[in-house]
Amino acid sequence: MANGDSGTRGGADPVECFRAGIDAVLRQPVPLLVSALIVLALSGGPSFTTSFGDARIRLGVPFWSALVGGPLWYGLLAMGHRVAGGAEAQIPEVFDAFRSGKRYGNAVIASLLSSFAVGIGLLLLVLPGIYLMIRLFYVPALVMVEGADGVEALRESWRRTEGRELDVLLFGLLGFGAMIAGVLLCCVGTIPAAAVLAVAYGRFYSLTARA
Repeated sequence: MANGDSGTRGGADPVECFRAGIDAVLRQPVPLLVSALIVLALSGGPSFTTSFGDARIRLGVPFWSALVGGPLWYGLLAMGHRVAGGAEAQIPEVFDAFRSGKRYGNAVIASLLSSFAVGIGLLLLVLPGIYLMIRLFYVPALVMVEGADGVEALRESWRRTEGRELDVLLFGLLGFGAMIAGVLLCCVGTIPAAAVLAVAYGRFYSLTARA
């Protein structure tokens, strides 16, 4: 099991966690918004357009999401955890997964395995994918905060989300709604939405995920 801070499994109100995220962004707008912008800008990766007959197809770099996007998001969520605990946000923290070869490897493995599992689940009538998203919810924090390896993080998240499925589902719905609202605001709103989501995730994790 990952080595985390000692504590007991408590409860958390997902709505209150998002309120805490909003408060944090209002208190520290520059580092949180810039960090979210960096992650959103880089996680999609470079792409190019090619032609196949009369069709033009836009192609991206293979595995960019797992090799770069996933670790960046893990760094943003870890920053959110620290901010939720009262720390000052530091923009370079979004690159924390890249600072250690071991941590980067674990982030890539966890990102690949989680994405593969959820992707297969979504193909199986969607609901299995949603369930897997719920059970793998703590994976980023377990890798970045507790130092779990990629496979261990999946197992431990599965264990710690047992009995918390509805709370995690509500958190996920709120986060999905926030990101959709951001897209509707000419996509610019995804930047504050991602920043709020990161801090809310950190608070929810702190209150609920201790072994």
